[in-house]
Amino acid sequence: MLSTPAVDRRLGRRERRSALPQRARTLIGAWCFIDHYGPDDVARTGGMDVAPHPHTGLQTVRWLFSGELEHRDSLGSHAFVRPGELNPMTGGYGISHSEVSTVSTTILHGVQLWVALPEEHRHTDRDFRHHVPNPVRMGGAEIRVFLGSLAGDTSPVHPFTPRTHLHALARSRTRPRPALHDHTPR
Repeated sequence: MLSTPAVDRRLGRRERRSALPQRARTLIGAWCFIDHYGPDDVARTGGMDVAPHPHTGLQTVRWLFSGELEHRDSLGSHAFVRPGELNPMTGGYGISHSEVSTVSTTILHGVQLWVALPEEHRHTDRDFRHHVPNPVRMGGAEIRVFLGSLAGDTSPVHPFTPRTHLHALARSRTRPRPALHDHTPR
């Protein structure tokens, strides 16, 4: 259920589709913002070039399917976001960051998820992590647990609310199909 694609000048000419927020619903569990973008041809769209900007009281989670982003923040963190890797950032009482697609990126495709921190954690310490989930085989799928626990694998990332999020790649007879799943307890 994605809204009408929007072009955000700060993010280049790429289209983004937001499942949250919507007029009828501002939250799904802890998620307050779900943004899907791409696949974008960076030569055509100019890629992503997000200038430094602040966040407070939330945790952002970016997950890429293709491309690479460079992250810098006010904590001094400098990291790259790549497919299959997770770079969660906890705004807590305030953090500023920027993200830029790298010159090696030809196709940029991913999601950014924002988690509203529970009131008791709203002003927690700022934090930035880099996590590369181990692939776990489950049935005919390869699963990477980026938040929570599943199939004997536990992410070291503190999610602040109980939930499990994973990336599952199931093989079909034709081609791999990526899927992003949210297993938030209700």
